[in-house]
Amino acid sequence: MTPPFPGLAGTTRRHRKEIIMYGILRRSPERPRSRRTPWSAVALALAASALAACTASAATVRTGASDGTGHRPPVPTLRWDERCAQGGGAYVCDTARVPLDYDRPDGPQINLRVIKRPAADRRRRIGTLFFNSGGPGNALTSYLPALYDRFPQQVKERFDVVGFDPRGVGESTAAQCFPTAADEQELFSRLPAGFPVGKAEESRTLDVFARFAKACATRDPALLSHVSTANTARDMDLLRRAVGDPKLSYYGLSYGTLIGATYANLFPGRVRAMVLDSVLEPVAYTKGRHGEARRLGTALRLREDVDRMRTLNAFLDLCGRAGSARCPFSTGTAEGTHAKYDALLEALRHRPVQVGDETYTYASTVAAVSWTLEATTAIPGAVDAGWPQGAELLQTLWQGAHGTAPRAPHHTRVQDTGDRYDGPEQFAAIACSESPNPRDPSSYPAQAAWAQGRSGDAGRMSAWKLAVCADWAFTDRDRYAGPWNRRTSAPVLVIGVTHDPQTPYANSVALTRELSRARLLTVEGYGHGAIQNRSTCADDHQAAYLVTGKLPAPGTTCAQDEPPFTAPSP
Repeated sequence: MTPPFPGLAGTTRRHRKEIIMYGILRRSPERPRSRRTPWSAVALALAASALAACTASAATVRTGASDGTGHRPPVPTLRWDERCAQGGGAYVCDTARVPLDYDRPDGPQINLRVIKRPAADRRRRIGTLFFNSGGPGNALTSYLPALYDRFPQQVKERFDVVGFDPRGVGESTAAQCFPTAADEQELFSRLPAGFPVGKAEESRTLDVFARFAKACATRDPALLSHVSTANTARDMDLLRRAVGDPKLSYYGLSYGTLIGATYANLFPGRVRAMVLDSVLEPVAYTKGRHGEARRLGTALRLREDVDRMRTLNAFLDLCGRAGSARCPFSTGTAEGTHAKYDALLEALRHRPVQVGDETYTYASTVAAVSWTLEATTAIPGAVDAGWPQGAELLQTLWQGAHGTAPRAPHHTRVQDTGDRYDGPEQFAAIACSESPNPRDPSSYPAQAAWAQGRSGDAGRMSAWKLAVCADWAFTDRDRYAGPWNRRTSAPVLVIGVTHDPQTPYANSVALTRELSRARLLTVEGYGHGAIQNRSTCADDHQAAYLVTGKLPAPGTTCAQDEPPFTAPSP
């Protein structure tokens, strides 16, 4: 059996930048997304939970529509006269020019790369549905083609679906802290895979991130001071005007929900319809509660470690009950499969397993399996490995730990040596500029030890998620930290999946209460986001809401179409 992801120890495409903050796994390069921005062959390794070491205070509500002299930023012109490199000819692209600093709308400008899939039924077209798939740091020029087919048919017929690479990301004016990808990889090659284990690895990790932050501080400080979510929301409002829509229709997944919630409170009168799927809860992210930002990183405040552990437990339960014909790691019982998992991790603590050109340690295996929990089935181009691949990986490692693993094909790594690349700084630049975390680098080992007591290995991984931010030099003074209850011109539909390993279901419940007008749709199931884990019931409610404005009844719950491990293992 070949490994499900030979060049990347279990990471998904969505998190290849974020994962550096996690513990990072080495990753293989991807094919270029376009002629302008190939993905770098970054040696992703780890880091964890120390977002922007600033104590973000509640920001004044500012839209950035004027510089105080009555000047408004000009509306970009979108001609859509360029076929995109992505999507096989079905998408059109363009580049918009927007202000770097909305306090100076007539000042320097930056580029936003925009991608569109036109509505299938032009005669019945309603308008534009803007989409963001998460991050921070996701390039929609890649993710929109990968996830477009997940939208309900009625939505694809009635809306142009538009995404844009946020400022600092992808093919837009992008953050880049090193001259080349090879220069960046030289630094990150020192990081342990997964997350640091022991004082030596912890010390080395903190040193790498301090060097990384120092390198970023010397590159394009003007851009890195203006890449907050609030500025992305302001960009989206300009793009709304550019496509001619009087109000915004929007679908946000994961971090995309923060963009949506921010837009809804900066521009509450301009909301036509807004779906927020699997919530990054804004209060925990932007400032925390009861002073917790002074001692806990953002991921721990969001309690993602708790639900990551909960989802892993469900994965092992369902795998055990499914039997080895449907889940190759199964022992035939839930209890036995949990014990087998614990025994495998214990073996990997003492002796890593080589599979092809990939070495799996205890920490890298924890991280690899964690990321496969995002989707119950893989989504090519978006989530490269889902629950079945996670089970295959565990069984391959189990065999390897007992001397019977097959040799995997050699995976050749081809590095991007160009002077333009997409790196993990595109994640860090946004998160570190707006979300507060402890400034003392030495606090992260203590956070990891505390979190392990709360949620096991998931806690240790989450505690290191953004340690790079302890030394980050930039804060966006235009970041937005509330209030979150400004009355919107239309109600918002919030969706939460009950076993979500990235954004806890409780955060969807919390945001529904925090927004002035919101309705919660619950999906009983597994994985990160309803759009990535199909539920026909949820699709029908989304379509009705986006097309007609009709909300599901209070308390509505949907089931996923196909529970995990119901199909025979390949």
